[in-house]
Amino acid sequence: MSEVRFLEEARVYIYAMDFTMMINKMVNHGNWREKDALKTEKLYKNFLFLNRKYGDYHSLPPSEDIDEFWHNHILDTERYHQ
Repeated sequence: MSEVRFLEEARVYIYAMDFTMMINKMVNHGNWREKDALKTEKLYKNFLFLNRKYGDYHSLPPSEDIDEFWHNHILDTERYHQ
């Protein structure tokens, strides 16, 4: 599979990920405002894609908000593993 096709498949997969349940949990139990969680969801997906694209060449550190979103994703172990 070509690198371009691989990246396109990764992009489609990442941007289709549904974080609705996790965002609801963050808003209802984690003191996040919904608009901030939705904004951070977009940033997190960008972060995931950039890590897929450039991770072999550069270490891309997350911002504090992206890191917290990531930790919430990790807590959903089954979905995170996918």
